[in-house]
Amino acid sequence: MRALFLAACLAGLCPGSPAAQQAKWSGALGIGYAAGAGAFSNKGAWWATAAGYRALSPVVRAGLELGYDRFASIVSLIPDAYGPGSLIREDFRRSYWQASATMRLRPGRGVWRPYAGTGLGAYLLHVDDHIVTRDASGAEIPGLQFDQSATEVKPGIHVLAGLERVALLGRGGMAIQARWDGILGGSLGSVVSVGVVLTLD
Repeated sequence: MRALFLAACLAGLCPGSPAAQQAKWSGALGIGYAAGAGAFSNKGAWWATAAGYRALSPVVRAGLELGYDRFASIVSLIPDAYGPGSLIREDFRRSYWQASATMRLRPGRGVWRPYAGTGLGAYLLHVDDHIVTRDASGAEIPGLQFDQSATEVKPGIHVLAGLERVALLGRGGMAIQARWDGILGGSLGSVVSVGVVLTLD
């Protein structure tokens, strides 16, 4: 019996080994930095995602992912348009929420596990455009202010790949991940991002 137990441990199947502790349900929480292209060109962003998965096999997991990207503000300044010392300032901000059905493929053995995934979902895009015009003294010029907000939902897809170190602390692990989000409809906007993912397996 002892020989069988040792053989199972060497194979990664003894109690307490990562392979033996795979659960039906797992989760992932990620954060990182993104850069856009197309409709999101030159707009850096911070992003965060949270996902829950159910194991369909030792390799395949499927679930739901929620995410948020907030792009850096774009500031435009136009001096002297309404007299010497006047200034027009525009602040343009864009962000989105997304909810996607997602699937991940990852080996069921080993403490270092490469993985890949993809998903399809809805992206809730939000745009804020704020313009203020001031005279040389810094006071706002009446009638030359502008505020606009717009929200729309578009379909989108994501593709990701990473390397996970499992069982760093109990069921908790950590991964380095890269992903691409493509937002469809109208002009295509895409976002490439890298970050750190905390996993619970």
